[in-house]
Amino acid sequence: MKHYGVIMAGGGGTRFWPLSRQAMPKQMLNLSGKDRMINETIDRLDGVIEKSDMFIVTNEKQAGKMLECVDGRIAKDHILAEPSARNTAACIGYAAMEIVKKYGDGIMCIFPSDHFIKNELHIKGVIRYQDDFLLFHESKEYLKYCLEQLTIFLKKEDLRLNKKTRIFKSTDNFIFIGRNKYGNYAKYRTVKRRLKKKMYLYSIGKLSLNSVVASRICYKNLCNNKLKI
Repeated sequence: MKHYGVIMAGGGGTRFWPLSRQAMPKQMLNLSGKDRMINETIDRLDGVIEKSDMFIVTNEKQAGKMLECVDGRIAKDHILAEPSARNTAACIGYAAMEIVKKYGDGIMCIFPSDHFIKNELHIKGVIRYQDDFLLFHESKEYLKYCLEQLTIFLKKEDLRLNKKTRIFKSTDNFIFIGRNKYGNYAKYRTVKRRLKKKMYLYSIGKLSLNSVVASRICYKNLCNNKLKI
């Protein structure tokens, strides 16, 4: 059965603003100093999937610029323009429909167009939501190396990691996109905001000390992961 490679490249151009725009999202940028991210993805797949069997899914506003960026690597009719940008599932479904309609049955392999962490740093354990991500590795020293490389990678384009970026043990308490390490929704920020408000009300004599202490205990328990929400 034939294999088809589908590269998802329909970003909105917001995550690397001001470098990226809607008409020039990050997958069209040269962030590594070698080539545009979309072309690096195509080159990585070459030898695994024939270029004649590769497809790029983008949106209508970016299709023309995408054709210029790939510079003949991908056939014009293999650059699929979504009529309306939705989500990953819609993107995959659209590509599948187009491939079946043109070529019949086959095995479709899906690839995002920004692979620096997995392909250049060889990190397999990655959790990512938009521009927030976690990297997992058994070696603390290697994670330090990855942190250095990511810093260099972003600095080339005048970008930087959030100052809160750090290395910690997987057994430590942490909050990621509003959830604790058990996957439960942790109302960390909400409790913190309420505590600050109560401390202010207490300072002006409008709230009792007991109420502040109760909120402080709740906040401390959340930080120590003793309380699951």
